[in-house]
Parts: sequence; C-alpha cells; structure tokens
Amino acid sequence: DVALSDPRDIHLDFHETPALHSWSQVYQNPGQNIQSLLDFEGKNIVVLDQSIQQSYLDSALKGFGVNAKLTPVTQYEDGFKLVEAGLADAVVSNHHFGNYTTNIFNVEETPIIFLPNGLYFATAENENPALLATIDQQLQAWQADTQSFYYDTLRKWGGEPIISEVPRYIWWALITSLILLGVTLLASSHLRREVKRRKQRLAESESLRNIILDAVDACIYIKDSQLHYLYVNEAAAKLFNRPATDIIGKKDEDLFDLDTVRKLNQIDRLVMTKGERFAGEEIDTTRNDNKTTYFYSVKIPLRNTKNEINGLCGISTDITEQRNFRETIEKLSRYDALTALPNRSYFFEQLETRLKNNTTRLVNAALIIINIDDFRLLNDTQGHRVGDLLLAAFAKTISNLCQPEDLVARLVGDSFVVYLDELPTLYAQANKQVLGLADKLRKQLGRPYRLEQLNYQGSVSIGATVFNGHNTNAQEALKQAELALYQAKAAGRGSMRIFEPEMEAIATARSEMERGLRQAIERDEFILHYQPQIDNDQGIVGVEALVRWQHPQQGLTSPASFIPLAELTGLIIPLGKKVLQMACTQLAEWQTHAATQHLTVAVNVSAKEFFDDGFVDYVSRTLEETGAPPAHLELELTESQLMQDVNAAITKMHTLRQKGIRLSLDDFGTGYSSLSQIQQLPVDQLKIDAVFVRDLVFNRNDIAIVQTIISLGKALNLEVIAEGIETQAQRDVLARLGCHKYQGFFYGKPQPAALLTKKLTQV
Repeated sequence: DVALSDPRDIHLDFHETPALHSWSQVYQNPGQNIQSLLDFEGKNIVVLDQSIQQSYLDSALKGFGVNAKLTPVTQYEDGFKLVEAGLADAVVSNHHFGNYTTNIFNVEETPIIFLPNGLYFATAENENPALLATIDQQLQAWQADTQSFYYDTLRKWGGEPIISEVPRYIWWALITSLILLGVTLLASSHLRREVKRRKQRLAESESLRNIILDAVDACIYIKDSQLHYLYVNEAAAKLFNRPATDIIGKKDEDLFDLDTVRKLNQIDRLVMTKGERFAGEEIDTTRNDNKTTYFYSVKIPLRNTKNEINGLCGISTDITEQRNFRETIEKLSRYDALTALPNRSYFFEQLETRLKNNTTRLVNAALIIINIDDFRLLNDTQGHRVGDLLLAAFAKTISNLCQPEDLVARLVGDSFVVYLDELPTLYAQANKQVLGLADKLRKQLGRPYRLEQLNYQGSVSIGATVFNGHNTNAQEALKQAELALYQAKAAGRGSMRIFEPEMEAIATARSEMERGLRQAIERDEFILHYQPQIDNDQGIVGVEALVRWQHPQQGLTSPASFIPLAELTGLIIPLGKKVLQMACTQLAEWQTHAATQHLTVAVNVSAKEFFDDGFVDYVSRTLEETGAPPAHLELELTESQLMQDVNAAITKMHTLRQKGIRLSLDDFGTGYSSLSQIQQLPVDQLKIDAVFVRDLVFNRNDIAIVQTIISLGKALNLEVIAEGIETQAQRDVLARLGCHKYQGFFYGKPQPAALLTKKLTQV
C-alpha cells in the first residue's frame, strides 16, 4: 500500500476507502532529547531514500533554518539499526513500522509526527477498475465488523483498529502538537533571530580577527595538548605553501624535517609542562622545499576554564633577512669585501690568538707582506675597476699558494699579509722555507694577468720576517716585516728582503730623513744645479736641471740620497713642483739675456708626477706664472715609466706637445719598449743612457746598441743626445757613430745658474 499524492494520482488509479490510516513519526536513540524539528540542529537523521518524508523534511528544515544531515537508506529497518548502534541520532518511519519495531530495537518514539495520510492499493491507470471496486466493497465490510479478519490482522501486527477515519485522540494529539509547535515556533522565532544576529556578529568578529591576524607579518598558530595545529594564519600557511585548512590537524612531523621537529617539540613541551613563556630564536627547515628560515618565536601556554594547560599559542617572526644582514655586517667588519680575505683588524685578532696559544719557545713563525708595485699608477691610469680586478686576482693567487692553516689577509689597499707558524725550530731552515714561498709569490704575481681588455704584467715587492712566536708579539712582527719591505722597495721593483736586525737602524735613519725631507720642502731648502748640454756645432744649447738639498747640518746633499725616499713616500710630487717652479723661473731669467736666451732647460719628471691628474695643468700654470717660453722647456720622461700605460702616456704627451713643450725620452735603451711603441710616442729627443756610454770605447755590444739608437732617431727624425760622457774617447766614438749632442762631466759638472750665466755671458 502507498499514500495518495498528486504525482501518483496522475499515473495510477486508487480505490476510495483507505486500507489504513498512517503518519510519519520520529524515533530517537535513548541518549537524545529531540522534541521538535528545531532539535534537529546538528543531528544525523535517517530517512527512506526518495520518500515523501525525505522531501518534506528537506523543505521544512530549510524553512526553519535548521542545519541537519539527512542520511538516506533503502529500508526502514536499516535506519533503526543505525540509530540503535549510535551511528545516527534519529530515524523517520511510518508509525505502523515504528510502533512494531520499538519492541525489537532499542529506540524510543518522539512527539514529532507529520504527514498524516491514508494508505491505498493502486493499479495502472484505467486497467483494473473492477478490482479496485471489489477492494472498496471488501474493505467497507471488514471495517464494519470488529471481529473481522481485518481487525484480527491489525491486532496481530500491532496496528490500531481504524475504520474510516483517524481516531479522535490522534487528531487531538496532532492539534496539540501543532499548537505547541506554533508556540514553540513563535518563541523560537525571536530566539532564532537573536541567535542569527549573534552568529552574524560572531562571524563578523571572527572575520575581522582573521583579517587582522592574516595581515600580521608573522606566523601565528595554536596547538592542542598533543601538538596538533588548531589554527594558523595566512603567514604560516605561506611558510608551508599550503592552504590553512590543509595544516589544521597536522603536527610538526608532517611539516618540518626531523631535526627541526625535535627542537620544536622540546620547546613546546617545556612551555606546556612548566607553564612558562618562551621567547628566543628558532631555526626551522620545512619538508616541502627544504628551506631554512630563522624565526624569533614567542610561545605561551593556553588554559581551559579549570586552569589546566590544554595547548599553546605561538607567534614566530621571520628574522632571516635581519639575521643575514647582521651576519653580513659582522662579515664586513672582519673581511675585505673585494677579496673576501680577513681585513687588517681581524687578521691581527687571529694573529694575537695564535701567538698566545704558542706555548713553546722552540717553534718559529713568519710574517710576509706583499706590496703591489706602482698600484696607484694602475688605478690612476686604468681606473679603480681594473685595480679591483687585479686585487681580487692577486688574493686568489696568494691563497692558492698558501696552506689552509696559514693566515692570509688584505693588510691595506695595495698590500697583503701571510702568517705562517709551526716552522722548523732551526732559524736557517725556517728562513729557507719562508724565502721559498716568497719567491713563488713573487714569480706568480709577476706573470701577466688579463684585466678586462688589458693584459697587465706588474710586480710585487716582498718583505718578510722569521721570528720566535713565543717571544714576539704581533706589532713587533709587523714592524719587522715592514722594515724588510721598505728595503725591498728601495732595491727596486720585484725585489724581496727578509728582516735583519740592522734594518731597524736604517729605518730610524729613513724616518729622520723623511721628516727632514718634509721640512726641507716647506722651508725651500732645495736648489738647482744645471749641467750643460753640448751640440757639436753650436756649443752649449741647453742644460739639465738637477736638484740638490742644501741640508742645514749635512750641507749640499746629492739627489741619490733622498730621491728614492721621495718616490717611496709620495713627496716626489710636491718636490717636483718645487723643481719645475725653480727651473721655469730661471728659464724666464735667461730669456732676458742675449747670451742665454737660446738655452733649453730639461727637467726630470717621475712616473708619479707624470701620471698625477693635475700634472699638465700645473705645468701650464707654472709657465704662465713665470713667463718661461714653453718651447724652451724640455720634460725628460723615462722609457720604463711610459710603458706602464702607453695609451694614457701618449694622450698626456700630445697635450703637452700642443702647448709647445719639448719631450725627451730619458735613459733610452734600458726599457723594453718596442719599435712600434716608440713610433707612437710624440717625443722630440732620445737620450742614450750613461750605462751604454761608460764602456763604449771597448765594448762592442754597447757600440751596437748606441749605433741602433742613433739610427732609430734618424729614422724617426728625432734628436739624439748621449749622457754620462767623461772622456774624449767616448765623445769621439759617439761622433763617429753619428751622435753630435752630448752631456757629461767631460763638458762640465752640474753648477749653480749664476756661475753658468757668468760663463756664457763672458764668451
């Protein structure tokens, strides 16, 4: 039998007299307290699949705004089994089956009844009208006799004797239920509105909370007592590259590597067992990308209403960038940014530690200082970028030649330092080992280096000291190595020296001389002497200006005693300006006398002066201030200094030539310039170095070299002058080879300008 409904009435035929009267009723697990449809909130209710009860409840619950789960089954019995097993909260059934099965299953009926209806037999439309009429006739007869088979069947299966209408008490029950339901609905309507309003306020509050917490640039999370994640904000979700919902319920084991999990669990357990706040750094490595992040975390225990700790709340701020920045700052304070080597201060910090740990008197140690020759010139001519490339390359070479246990550092701008310990106890053996390394460094650093477009081959000067680490401190060792370096620099480019005790006396004298040299420049203690330059046909055609130091105590001092020191200390630049000023002043004076106005004055210029940025401007200004004619000023430049940067030298030389100044290539033949390079140099004269003149009379090699230089000068239309002529024989050989311009003691020693002027005006 089925209930009559509009869809069924369209396709089926029904008889007139109901076979039974039924309604739907809710049966619950004894542990539940379901009294109305509103109590379905959050409950699991079992219904017959595709039944009228299912569609009715689905519509009614939506209308009431009740959120319940409707679980469909194919037969009522299955629903009662689920309720009895505690897998569902209630089941909906027609009351006939429900009343029968309450004696079988441990369920109880509720006052919730709905969908009262008659039950009928049905046939296909228009196919069995006689059968339906017979059923009506039989039902009416059975229902009229309380002793009939109809009532016996109802009594047997637990049904009520229903004849033609629902019993009165059922209707009263339904009416009462509806009234109660109405009152309940009226009372709960306000309650639902209040609940809805509070839910909305709570949702808005939670939404606002989430917006605030997600905007925080830190990971915020809550864990339960078993360290499962109950809440994470957006920053935490981004850390794991997962949605927050995927993290809830997981533990650290699912998210971090094992080492991180061990440390996190230790801290978290400490917070929850001791109930204390934790604040400190954590290093976390995530499993998904093996990324390590540094956090500053604050964790506090969470308590329930009984003041029992049931979890923790943590805030972890990513400090990776700050930590890296701090490490970078610390590294910059200890290491040279360009070469990545320890800087001076950190080197000496390490050195002092090494020396303090050296408890034996027998072990020797060594300090080696490597200084790049003419590094400032490279910077000035090629730019600091090229200089930086050379420093980086040198640092790599030095590190590769040293042992891992050696200390290598960048001492100052153009100097490196190496510390060796655990050297042989015998000084001679230790000294040999240090000299061996120093020689390797000198040779390797003297090879060609490719610096962008420049093939650069420079040199280094090396000073070293071997000392007993137990008896010598870091500053003393450095002083000894610097003294050795000074001696190496004085010996010329590419030299190396090892410290000897007498160097301290030399250094003291050098220090005194340097102080005196500075004072001499300030006090104008320098004067010029002039050595004649002779033309074979014209006599004296010029002079070379040679500086002398009129020392207050030592008298007239040769330039050989102070020029190298001036070069080394940089005092050559102010000294050179003094010399040029005096020479141009004298040149202007000679222009006022007919006997001397034809003279050319030659002035030596060092590499440091020539490549100084303000050199050309100073020369021009000096000529203008003194009134000396540029055409009678000759600047002598050495071949070796020009070869340091040919292109820069040529540019500067052209500028000087355009101003009318003559240029002479001094000490020609001692350098390594090629014919092509000489052709590019805008010079007026080649000067044969005295070294080739000294043995010219009997040395065939010198004769060949001089002959070549003279021939080259003629080929390039350049004047050629020889210096260092001391005998008639030397002069005669030069004349025979084709050189007709001379300078040397044979023609006159350097002399004051007044004496030379007197000689020339008396002729």
